[in-house]
Amino acid sequence: MRHAVTDVDRESPLYPALIALFSAVGSAWRLRRQRVVDALHAYAARLHEVAEWALAVDVYETLLAQLELPLHAALAAEAYERSGEALRALGRFDEATQSFREAQALALRRGDVVGELRMRIAEASVASRRGRLGEARAILDETIGAAERAGLPHVRALALGAL
Repeated sequence: MRHAVTDVDRESPLYPALIALFSAVGSAWRLRRQRVVDALHAYAARLHEVAEWALAVDVYETLLAQLELPLHAALAAEAYERSGEALRALGRFDEATQSFREAQALALRRGDVVGELRMRIAEASVASRRGRLGEARAILDETIGAAERAGLPHVRALALGAL
């Protein structure tokens, strides 16, 4: 993140969020960790919104390093998911798959069946982007079955839409 200030134009809509982030980090010794986490989360979300994928991955990694599990398990799962999306967009498929699997593992530990199945759909999307259509189809078929067994028609619809 050291180069982020020089990489972002002062007129960019990202600049205010970046300055807020560095303000929080710069005075972290006086602040509660949660303020730093909140600032990192807000900046990562903004980067994600404007498709600044490489920088978003960097900020998500920094955010994840600050989180305490299980206290921040939901936020960590979101960060892994969003990082996976950014990595997939960058064509860094192995890392994207791993990130989605980390999010899935957190969802499983939290008992979040919807989150777990959504990450399987995300993993299938990576396989599809790689041209591994059989693998993608198998993952989606498993996910559809799991969604049906769990009584989650909306997740089943997501998986069907990904076919």
